[in-house]
Order: sequence, then C-alpha cells, then structure tokens
Amino acid sequence: MSWEDWLTIDPMPSAKELKTPTLMIHSDGAVLPDYTKRYFADIASEEKKLHWMETDLASPYHQFNFYDQDAEVNESIVQASTWFNTHL
Repeated sequence: MSWEDWLTIDPMPSAKELKTPTLMIHSDGAVLPDYTKRYFADIASEEKKLHWMETDLASPYHQFNFYDQDAEVNESIVQASTWFNTHL
C-alpha cells in the first residue's frame, strides 16, 4: 500500500544467512540497483545468479515494466524457468 515499509527495512544482514539457491532479476532502471548488487554479493549461497536486464529507463521507471511488459516478463520467465529446472 506504500513504499514506506520496504524503504525503511534493512534486509542486508539477511543476505549472509541466505544459503539456498537464489536467482535475482533486476536492472539499472529498477528500484535500488546498487543496493541489489550489494545484497547479491553478500548472499552466502554458492548457487546464486544475478540476471541483469538492459534498459534505457532511469531508476525506478523500469521497475514497472517487470509487471506487465512482454519483453521483461518473457525474459524473466525464461530465466526463472531455466533456474528452477536446474535447481528443483
């Protein structure tokens, strides 16, 4: 209902505890790209992947394309399907 809850929480400490296979899909145009890269770097799991999508949009405007735009949705589906077929 608002961004306040997730903008005021600090999830960084949880990355070091994350030991399960992890796939993250993001872009420079989505919300908090540098934070996402730092979180990913701290994930404890050896099996992790950060798929970075190209965009011409500035942060946070590309974020919304992941919800309903064919290019982002389809690329995310391909990445997730491949990931889950490998790790499930």
